[in-house]
Amino acid sequence: EDFLSFMQKLPRCFVGLEACSGSNYWGKQLRDLGFEVKIMSARHVKPFVTNQKNDAADAQACCEAARRKNIRVVEIKTTEQQTLSIIHNARESAMQQRIRVANQARAILAEFGIVIPQSIEKVSFRITDYFDKNPLCLPQIAKAQVLYLLEDLARHTLRAAELEKQIAIHHKDDADFKRLLSIPGIGVITASAILMIIGNPSRFRNGRAFAAYLGLVPSQFSTGGKTILGKITKVGNRYLRKLLVQGGVSLLRQMHSKKNAHRYETILPKLRKHSTKENAVMLANKNARIAWALLVKQTTFKPNHISVPVVWLKAA
Repeated sequence: EDFLSFMQKLPRCFVGLEACSGSNYWGKQLRDLGFEVKIMSARHVKPFVTNQKNDAADAQACCEAARRKNIRVVEIKTTEQQTLSIIHNARESAMQQRIRVANQARAILAEFGIVIPQSIEKVSFRITDYFDKNPLCLPQIAKAQVLYLLEDLARHTLRAAELEKQIAIHHKDDADFKRLLSIPGIGVITASAILMIIGNPSRFRNGRAFAAYLGLVPSQFSTGGKTILGKITKVGNRYLRKLLVQGGVSLLRQMHSKKNAHRYETILPKLRKHSTKENAVMLANKNARIAWALLVKQTTFKPNHISVPVVWLKAA
């Protein structure tokens, strides 16, 4: 409660903060007071903690890390970015609850020898259809519990759909959002997440820097002029990386369909040399670079520019 009044009494100086849930708020408050603020990721501060961890050691580590010019700064989120983050987090929570509830219902039925295939979209229909055909398949208490879980599943599904509509409405008149939607493999949720996370795209040197920020580039263990590349780094925002990879999987299905095979005839031979996961990560990397280019150059997407993949990555 006294932190802001304490800072108002200090001469204006350089302030280093470790990224956390409250760092955006305090960064804005200190910036409005005239301080120069640098927010750093916790993984960059941690190496400077000496001996045992305590408040004094953490403050010393923040001070040491803030002096290093090569440490990337975490951009302070705008109010719009924070609002979008709340909606995305709520939707992701609803989606996870759907999986949890569906698995719990399937597990109860499996206890009685009733096996329901894994399909979140069809699990409710299959269970109710089974109950209609076999009304005495479960004890009444167990059946009531399964039906209650199906109500939960319907509620979470409706909640996720409502939040997805809110996201679409929020970006209704956004030109950048429409540019991102034109990229194959990027839908409403992924386009919104990119705008939420990237902030000012020009802060990244190029498209590869943005892909590296999301952990979609190979890790390195190079020495003596010999370059050794490994699996993807998986640093950065896990949520957006997951959405891009899921979009890559969706795009792969389109490529392998008979309807679209002629459009991707130059790519398909290369795809067959790698696993589905590796191909999905490659396409996620490519889409991240394309998204950065469209946002920086304020241009439209040209499908002919993705005829050949640019990089092949090892999936994690």
